[in-house]
Amino acid sequence: METIQWMGFEWILKETWGQIHPNKPLFWYDPSAVNIDSQGFLHLRTHHNPKTFTINGKVITSPIGAGLVCCLHPFHFGHYKIVAKFPAGRHLFPAIWLYDLNTWPPEIDVVEGYSNCLGNYLNFNPFRMLSWLNVWSAFHYRDASGTHIKAGNKPNSCLLYTS
Repeated sequence: METIQWMGFEWILKETWGQIHPNKPLFWYDPSAVNIDSQGFLHLRTHHNPKTFTINGKVITSPIGAGLVCCLHPFHFGHYKIVAKFPAGRHLFPAIWLYDLNTWPPEIDVVEGYSNCLGNYLNFNPFRMLSWLNVWSAFHYRDASGTHIKAGNKPNSCLLYTS
């Protein structure tokens, strides 16, 4: 399993279950799309980097390599500071999630963004003037009956600062 050391922790360069999601074959988790620069900043990028996979007995070529890291160290209650810059580009999905490597849900979507065909995160709707960003937070959990519940997921429910 390919890993990197960053900020004093060990990180894997894919999901724990593999490099490609069987229901989302248009991109795969590509270790070459992860970089730590000389100042210690982590860069996750997407790029055209086709790779062939066999999913459910079918051979497919996934065209896009995407950077992803998962920390192997468990974190607990506390104060955490995340400084992130959303990338510019069309049809991107930058996200920061907190979840258990062994179970899902629960999951906290700290921030998720969806860029549009113009390469920005605006979602202009004249009837929803207070919801003009495709950026939000959410929480996934299971209720007492075991049903998956997604709470939140409201545009502008998180703070987006650009400079």
